[in-house]
Parts: sequence; C-alpha cells; structure tokens
Amino acid sequence: MGILTTTRLWLCDWRRCVAFVWVVLLVSAPLAGAYSSDLVVRSGGAVLVPVAHGAQKNRSLSAHSSAKKAVSRIPQLKPIRLAYEVYVGGTHLIGADIRFSATKGGYTSRIEGRTLGIWHRFFPWNTTLEAVGRIRGDELVPIGFESRDVWGHKLKVTRLKFAPDGEARAEFEPPAGVVPASEEVTLDQRRGALDPVTALLQMLAHLAVEHDCNIEVPVFDGKRRFDVMGADASGAEKVEEDIDAGDYGVFKGKARVCQAGFRMVSGQWTDRQKSGFWKKSDTQQGREPFRVWLASIDPGLPELPVRLESNSIWGRIVIHLTGWNYEPQTQLN
Repeated sequence: MGILTTTRLWLCDWRRCVAFVWVVLLVSAPLAGAYSSDLVVRSGGAVLVPVAHGAQKNRSLSAHSSAKKAVSRIPQLKPIRLAYEVYVGGTHLIGADIRFSATKGGYTSRIEGRTLGIWHRFFPWNTTLEAVGRIRGDELVPIGFESRDVWGHKLKVTRLKFAPDGEARAEFEPPAGVVPASEEVTLDQRRGALDPVTALLQMLAHLAVEHDCNIEVPVFDGKRRFDVMGADASGAEKVEEDIDAGDYGVFKGKARVCQAGFRMVSGQWTDRQKSGFWKKSDTQQGREPFRVWLASIDPGLPELPVRLESNSIWGRIVIHLTGWNYEPQTQLN
C-alpha cells in the first residue's frame, strides 16, 4: 500500500482517533467544569467537567440518569488555549488547537484539526467537532453534537440530537444509505450514550474529581456504539514517569500515566473490518490502548494530557501538548 493511500486511510479514521485519544484534542478537559473547547476550539462558554458519573469508580456512565440534583464538584477554569500536534510513524501530520471557557450550568465545545505543511497540499483535510449540553451535578448531559469533515471541497456532516430521556438520533449530510439490520445501533444501545466530545470531557472530569483514571464511558458517534475505558496504568496505584528534555512537548517533569482503550458494542462492523483504526496489524483486529501522560502545567490547573501514544498499523502514533496560554474571554466568543 502506497504512502499516499495509507495516509488518506489514516486521516479517514482520525475522527475515531479523536474520539478515543482522550482526545488528543479534547484532552484538556480535566480543567474545568463543563467546558467549551476549540480546536481551534472557540466556544462560547462552558465548563470543563472533570467528573465521573456519581462518585463510584469503574462504573459505566449513564448521562441521563434520574439522579437527584447535586452540587457539582467540577472546578472552574479561566479561558485557556491548548495546542496539540500529532506524529504518525515519525511523520508530523496533524495539528489541533483547543480553546475553552466555562458557563454556569452548561457547556459548549468546538474543536478544529487539520493536516500540516506539505501533507495539507496532498491531503487538504480539516475537521471540526462541536458539542453543547448541560452540567448536572458531576455529569455532562449532551444536547447536540456536530462533526464536519472536509476533504478538499467535499464536506461530510454528522449531527447528533439528544432527547431529554437520553436517546440520541443521528443525521447525515449527504444522507446515509440503508443500514443492514446486523449493523444497526438499537434505541436501547443509543440511550444514555454520549457524543465523542462530551465522553472525553466526562472522563477528564472524573480524573479531576476522583483523582484516578478508572472509568468507562458509552459513546455513540452516529454509526457505532462503543465504550471508551480509562484505567490507571498500574490498576490501583498512581504511577508517574518522567518526560525528559528530548520530548517535543512543552511539559517536562513527572506525569501521571493512564491508559484508554476501546470496546465495540454495535454498529457498522463492515467499517470495523476495513478500518485500520480498529486493527493491531494488517491481520489482527482489536485496537491497542493509548498510553496517556497527564500533568498540571500551571499551579492553577488540574492534570491534563501532555502526551499520548499508541501503536497502529501505520506506525507509532504520538501526540504532544505543544503550547498553551490563558486568554481573554472575548477571544472565545
């Protein structure tokens, strides 16, 4: 398979990667209560939410539970910008910016990623993910989600709308074809699942509140239902490793080590069979977990991802936090 074809296939899988990597781009979430993020994330208010459903660990989330109204333990965060860069097989391939701020009782998030340099000339790809929702206690409750993938001038849009009972309905532009019964995501499977952006924020919220990575989150991206499973690297104990001066990222020092993995539940399995994102190798199904390093880059901030890494059929994927700064509220409107 040629390098151009391989690169295009990997980029086609990037939205799944974003949804998985704790985001590689969203990952800055343990910062606030229900956040608004921008890759160039330009959001008009939200609170980054570090919190897991309830206070229990290793518990699958149900964002639309009928829990009593509780006071949120999610910390507030000043408007901030985070920048991540992605390397695949040693190639500097993708850049992403994230901005977010908090709004009382709700969150909005916007993420923008794009290919870089000469790769953008060959593969002019841009992606935007946006999510809006409410903060209920320590939980994020999504209202709507939209992703926009652009290849050159070709646009594909996926929209998710969430009903009060937690049911998620998907719309596509251009319209999707008929889905075989064997690949359908049922109503029960969709109910209570979170969109990819909200799911990542919920995981980071858990870290900020519970100070561990042990949580599972149900995700629906419009075509697939899968779980993202976070865990401390050693199981029960906090593990830290040094990120040294040779790393491309801005953070240097000790960082908590966690991992995040995927479990497919239902959806378009034919996509899984042909998609490299779900494979360990050309012949082995099952995606390897991401290893995630988290640290506080400023006394006023909780832990957030500073480096992510995983093997893939395209080579090692490495994501670095390459820049950050606080910003005036006006820049996020």
